[in-house]
Amino acid sequence: MMNEVILECRNLTKTFGGIRAVDGVSLTVALQRIVAIIGPNGAGKTTLFNLITGFLTPDAGAIYFKGRNITKLSPDKIARLGLARTFQDLRLIHRLTVLENVLLARPNLLGETWYGAIFARWHKNELKESEIAMHWLQFVGLASQAEAVSATELG
Repeated sequence: MMNEVILECRNLTKTFGGIRAVDGVSLTVALQRIVAIIGPNGAGKTTLFNLITGFLTPDAGAIYFKGRNITKLSPDKIARLGLARTFQDLRLIHRLTVLENVLLARPNLLGETWYGAIFARWHKNELKESEIAMHWLQFVGLASQAEAVSATELG
């Protein structure tokens, strides 16, 4: 299962006027793998992410997510399938721990709705959410930093 391909791009090309921002890019991303796209400013990294997430449509090529062709889907439909992007605007709350910051980023927490705020059984829900947040901290190699209070304490 670890070698299962979750994302595949085949020969993606995107041109803006006479500028070819992405030129025949192909890549595969296996399940539970971290992949880095590196290059200087203007190399086409953001354009590639915008193609993958549906904010731009490729001039050529195809994009598959979990085996499904998503090349012409809108960004909201792609996000509903579970593929979304984030921006480089890091906003940590420096008085909270790393774990608490991750907990704040989790979507659809029970306490976010009026019903959940009034009727939630917090102790059980908080334990489950903490376990999920710790899982993701472990996944990115930051579990040992879970109790660090701010980004300046990470080491």
